[in-house]
Amino acid sequence: MTAARPARPEVCSVAPVPSYRPGLQLIVTATADTLLAGPGSMEYRVEADSLGAIYGQVARVERAGGADAAGLPAGTDRVVLVPWGLDAGCHTVQWSSGARWIQPGMRGLVWSSLRPREQWVNGLPTLDVSGDYQAPSTGTVEEMPADSALTVDQLFDLVALLPESEADEAGKGDDQPLLRWAAANPGLARLYPARMMVGEAVFSVRRARLKRIDPALGGTYRFRVSVDDGAPRTFHGRTYSSPVTEWDPLEQFVDEPAPLNVPIAGYTLMLSASSSADSLPAVFDPDPERRWSRQGYVSVMAAPDSTVGGVQIWRGDMELSFLARALPGDSVLVQLSRAENQALSRRITAGEAIEPMPVSARFLLRPDGSVTMEQESVLSDGRRVRIRGERISRVTIPDPN
Repeated sequence: MTAARPARPEVCSVAPVPSYRPGLQLIVTATADTLLAGPGSMEYRVEADSLGAIYGQVARVERAGGADAAGLPAGTDRVVLVPWGLDAGCHTVQWSSGARWIQPGMRGLVWSSLRPREQWVNGLPTLDVSGDYQAPSTGTVEEMPADSALTVDQLFDLVALLPESEADEAGKGDDQPLLRWAAANPGLARLYPARMMVGEAVFSVRRARLKRIDPALGGTYRFRVSVDDGAPRTFHGRTYSSPVTEWDPLEQFVDEPAPLNVPIAGYTLMLSASSSADSLPAVFDPDPERRWSRQGYVSVMAAPDSTVGGVQIWRGDMELSFLARALPGDSVLVQLSRAENQALSRRITAGEAIEPMPVSARFLLRPDGSVTMEQESVLSDGRRVRIRGERISRVTIPDPN
């Protein structure tokens, strides 16, 4: 459970454990002693409920691990733990729940960074805490049945198996120690927070596989869209060079990633739109608002459904809301998109079961490399939307990831 708990978790979401091996993790038992510690080198914001002076709590050290543990003097038995919080925007703020932030006598696991020796308090190694497990500040783990969560010692050993840094991609095998542990300890792997950690490792490996896919249908397209029997509207779209997410039209795995032995069923490509092919972006646009205003998604299966006379038939689906962003001046498409989103929202609010999205698009990939597509969707009000497209070039937007 993170010590740096956001004031509004629905805005700033913080993982309960590190994603990568922390520089320093310790199993400690809190004492009742607190010391004036100051901010050290921490950059932080001051909020209205801040305590003013910054204190740390003295704790007895039982185990220390991580690359930075070598910075602790030999035989270190006490440290000063300085907690920090997060605001709604995930900015570091001063801790506001009291200087004695861990119940004296409580044993827990903390992840932290070691301050330079000149910033130690009373000669004790002083640490800025980035997260903790079994902390009374949230009570989440304490409220769980004893057999539903890892012990402090079990999590200490498990965190040591995490990749060393974000630069260590799953494709390089750095998630394998954690995955081997899960295979050897299936009972423990189902406990909190191991299940989440193993799920992230599986997701990382599957994402590395996903990013190695060269989309056969990627490129630049000319699309025509019509509503019922109305006149068609034309726009152009360009896909990114690699998939952004997996796509499972049957939604077999909703709450957790598919197991490693399950092949990738399909994938989703981001797609940018413009009125002409010449005005489509050639590179990734770093401005998120500008990028999203003309961006959508098209999903396809990972392999063709069949081949007839050398023509591959691929199934997929284009996001209908994308049409309103592709043609923002078209009042019919804008109203259509808004009405469909409102209908879906009402169904969710009413607790209705939401069926998996239909696989309504058909792409034809011919031996000469040309591609055509057609999709017809029936909306909740009975209107029909038909999209036809043809690939006019193999040019894609380089994926920044």
